[in-house]
Amino acid sequence: MVVSAAQLAAEWPKLPQPQQRQLLQTVLTRIDVHAGRIEIAIDGAALLHRLGVAKREETDGSAAAELSLRLAVPVRLKRVGMEMRLMLVGEAASPDPDASLGRLLGRAHRIRERLTGDSPLSIDEVARAEGLTRSYTTRLLRLSYLAPDITARLIAGAHPPELNAVRLMRDTRLPLDWAEQRATLAMA
Repeated sequence: MVVSAAQLAAEWPKLPQPQQRQLLQTVLTRIDVHAGRIEIAIDGAALLHRLGVAKREETDGSAAAELSLRLAVPVRLKRVGMEMRLMLVGEAASPDPDASLGRLLGRAHRIRERLTGDSPLSIDEVARAEGLTRSYTTRLLRLSYLAPDITARLIAGAHPPELNAVRLMRDTRLPLDWAEQRATLAMA
C-alpha cells in the first residue's frame, strides 16, 4: 500500500488534469469549509481500490464505513490587499510572485536609470516621458533604493502576503538604512 501510494504521489504532477479530477471525485466524499478549519472526508475503500490493495467488491457497507477517513486542517482567512486568502495555520505563505510588484520595481529602476544614466534627465522630464506626475515619479524613484535582498524577495514572492504594490506605494518614504527597511517592511 505504501509503495502504491508513493508511486501515485510521484505520478500526480504528471497526470492530466481530467485524471486528477476523476481520482479526487472518486476518493473524496465531502469537503466542509468552517470558520477555522477545513474538513475532508475520504472514502477509504475507494482509496484502497485505487492503490490496488483491495477490490471495491470486497468491502461491504459496514467495512466501508470503517474505512472512511476525516481530515481536519486548521486554516484562517487573511486579507491580502483587496483579496482574501485561505492560509494554513502555522504555515508560511508559499512564494507566489506578485506581477504588479515586479512591474513596479522594474519601472522604479528604469526611472532611476533615466535620471542617472549617460544623458540624465530631470525628474520633470522623466515624469513627462513616462506619462506620470512628478509626485508619483518621485515615489517610484524611492523604491529603487530598496536593499537588493528586499527587491529580490519581493520579485520572488517571498514577502509577507499583505505586502503588495498598493501598500508599498502608499508610503515610499522608507529609511535608507537597509536593516531599517527590512524592519519597516517586516522582512527582517
